Amino acid sequence: MTAIGIEVSESRVSNATKHVNDGPVVMLNLLRFAQTNSNQGLDGKSLYMTGYVPAFNAVAERVAPGKVTVRFLSTSVIGLVSSSKPSGYWHAVALVAYPSFDAFKAITSDAEYIKSALPHRLAALDDWTLVAMQES
Repeated sequence: MTAIGIEVSESRVSNATKHVNDGPVVMLNLLRFAQTNSNQGLDGKSLYMTGYVPAFNAVAERVAPGKVTVRFLSTSVIGLVSSSKPSGYWHAVALVAYPSFDAFKAITSDAEYIKSALPHRLAALDDWTLVAMQES
């Protein structure tokens, strides 16, 4: 899977799998939206909310019925301390809970996700960070 020029290889997913225990996982999504998307005529946030989110939800409901939930969503987040460039500013932060890391992998590798959701995500975002987390 390619996302914003970053190749997410099988070895990277395999490595992440080694560090994530069985059980629920929460994915931290840091999102920086594109200013405009000329193909769709929408700004990045609108494209994300009207294109990516519904397509993602449809796949998640089919693959893991009733088990994927958005726990937190905020907008306009500024990092107080950040080593990232540019200055740690994110347009939105989302915490999305999955029943397992395997469920996350099943959704994001699903053919319908790749066809219907991923293109919207890639077009809508200028930058993003995704972190897998589990309660200690």
